Amino acid sequence: MKDPIIIDNWLSKNLNNFLEKYFLYEVPHKWGQTSDVGDNNYFYISELNSEDPLNRYLLYELSTTLAKLNFKNLVLRRMYTNIQHPGMDGIFHKDNVDLTVIYMVTKTLKKGGEFQIKNGKKCSFIKNRLILFNGMDEHRGLAAKEDAVRISLAFKLTKKED
Repeated sequence: MKDPIIIDNWLSKNLNNFLEKYFLYEVPHKWGQTSDVGDNNYFYISELNSEDPLNRYLLYELSTTLAKLNFKNLVLRRMYTNIQHPGMDGIFHKDNVDLTVIYMVTKTLKKGGEFQIKNGKKCSFIKNRLILFNGMDEHRGLAAKEDAVRISLAFKLTKKED
């Protein structure tokens, strides 16, 4: 896949609004996440249990979307949220997976918050947007440049072993 695939309005408005509050206020997150080893730009992370009923539903929605796009034989390796406040930029890094999917949970940002693939497309942070891309492409998430929190949900997927 050369360019990322972008899907706007991925989930229902009600579910997206629920997830925004849920991931910000109810799911514990910890300080100290970085994009790569040696990176000193810290932000917050919350590792998610794929067996939790809500997360299982999100995976169901994702698998339905992937099937429509003809992505097959993928297995989830990791699922988590990144929480970034202004000044908490990520750096370019690779995920070491076949497919990374980023879901933009919080409000659309007017300033900053972009998702960027190195030497490629820069995508605005738009609430309820899903982005699929090759996990081996260097990429980063930039923090908001306004008084806002940026929450993204990451799904890391690899091809199934036969």
